[in-house]
Amino acid sequence: GEGGGVRVNKALRASHSRRETDRLVAAGRVRLNGRVASAGDRLQAGDVVTLDGVRVDWAPLNGASGAAGGERVRFSYLKMWKRRGVVCTTDRRVRGNILDELGEVDGVGERLFPIGRLDKDSSGLILLTSDGGLTNTLLRAGERKRKEYIVTTHVPATDADIARLAAGVVITTLAQSDGRAKPLTARTRPCVVERDASPAQPARLRFVL
Repeated sequence: GEGGGVRVNKALRASHSRRETDRLVAAGRVRLNGRVASAGDRLQAGDVVTLDGVRVDWAPLNGASGAAGGERVRFSYLKMWKRRGVVCTTDRRVRGNILDELGEVDGVGERLFPIGRLDKDSSGLILLTSDGGLTNTLLRAGERKRKEYIVTTHVPATDADIARLAAGVVITTLAQSDGRAKPLTARTRPCVVERDASPAQPARLRFVL
C-alpha cells in the first residue's frame, strides 16, 4: 500500500548519500524495473534497480524480504586481516581495493562492503558484510557508538604528544563526492588517548572515540 516499501533514494546507500542518490534519480540515471525512477518511488521485494545500466543489489542493504515465499534475506559476515596497501573501498576501479584483495568466497554471492575503514597504510582486523542495516547502525554518527583503537607508534609518545592527540589534530584525507575524490581538511574531535604499553610493546597507545 501507499507508504510501504523502501524509498528509492535508499537503494544506493552503500555507495552514495541520500542527497547524491536524489541527484542521480533527478538526472534519470536510476531505473526501476526498466523505467526511469522518480523521487517518490518505493521499492518492494523483487524490484530491479539499476544505476547507469548496472544492477544494484539494494535488498540486503535495507533488510527487504526475499522475492520468493517472503523469506528474510540471509546476510553474510566475514572478518579479514587487512594488510598495508589495501584500500577500504568497494570501487573495483581503485587499484588494491578490498574486494579484489578478498577474492571470491565460497557460499557468498551477494555484494559485500566493509564496516568502517582502515587507512591504506594501516593493517588490522576489519569486518565485511552484506547487512546494510548493521553497517548503518554501527557507523551512523547519531548512534554514538564507542570505538577503540590500539595504535603502535614508531617511538614512544611523550606526554605532550598524547595531550595534542587527545585535543584533536588537523588532517587531510580524500573524500568521495559524486564519484570523484576531493581533498577534505578538518580537525578531529577530542578523544581519550592513554598509554597501553607493555615491556614487549613500549610504544602502544589506546584511543577511545
